[in-house]
Amino acid sequence: MALRVQPSEPEEAMEEPLLVWLTRRRWIRSDTLVVRELPWHGRRVDVATLTKTGIATAYELKLHHTRRVLEQSSLNGLSFDRSCIVTASRPSQENLGQAVALGLGILLVNLVTNQVDLLLRPVLQDVGPTVRLRLRRKIESGAGRTYVR
Repeated sequence: MALRVQPSEPEEAMEEPLLVWLTRRRWIRSDTLVVRELPWHGRRVDVATLTKTGIATAYELKLHHTRRVLEQSSLNGLSFDRSCIVTASRPSQENLGQAVALGLGILLVNLVTNQVDLLLRPVLQDVGPTVRLRLRRKIESGAGRTYVR
């Protein structure tokens, strides 16, 4: 069970519905490491997960500005096995096309009902072993703000 944190910013209001959805879909389990605000290469990944099988996924949360989050998520795709955009506004067809081309997943969160819809499934990226090891160590170190399970 995730630690309940009062959202300080509207984007943080998407975290709880996201984690509930990820758990229900079995994308994360009780043995998955979940870190908020993971410092990585001079930026912060909003939510990073590392499963027991070693799959690392980045989730970038943005209420709007899909074009900006496309850039952030594509950079995450260089280091993470999977990279997803979590947004409260439906992306344009152009942005959906770019996400497909980049292999990004898109999750749409309804902030009124807390329902999450999978618009695009993320593609498993080919990450180099050195980068994979560094990222895994960073997540395992608990950098950022971890969720308590």
